[in-house]
Amino acid sequence: MIDSTMLRTEPDTVRASLEARGDDPSVVDEAIAADQARRDAISAFEKLRAEQNAHGKLVAVAPKEEKAALVA
Repeated sequence: MIDSTMLRTEPDTVRASLEARGDDPSVVDEAIAADQARRDAISAFEKLRAEQNAHGKLVAVAPKEEKAALVA
């Protein structure tokens, strides 16, 4: 198992290691792309969760008359 931090910080070292073992070094680029996609998805999810939490707090402090409109 290759450490994802090492894969991001030292991709050339990982490529050289794979080549020395006779493996295809192109998997390093694929793994880096997959890791970046994962990090982007987590970032987008956390942004949406923060928006949801902020909206929830807004609903919590809203007067009773406005809550129905905020929830809908």
